[in-house]
Amino acid sequence: MLERQYKYKVEIREFTASVQREQLVPALREVSFSATSRSYDLRTAVLLYDKSGKRMLSLYFDRSGRNAVVNNSFLRDEPGSRNASHAAFSHSAMPFPAA
Repeated sequence: MLERQYKYKVEIREFTASVQREQLVPALREVSFSATSRSYDLRTAVLLYDKSGKRMLSLYFDRSGRNAVVNNSFLRDEPGSRNASHAAFSHSAMPFPAA
């Protein structure tokens, strides 16, 4: 169901060898989440794959960026914590190579 709900999607193939890994992982570690049973209006998907094409991680964010689904677990970021989607999508966390 989640695969059809998002409006925006970022896919990174071979994430472990990607430029984005070096900055995205530390940025996401700055975010604190707590589990919730509430569902959200998810807008953005971030899908990370290993070299063999196996999905390593799926992140889905709502419009606010404070509510997420991480590998099918509904989460809400903790008050005072860095906004999860901002951590994932800030220019410094996601330096995409020039085309």
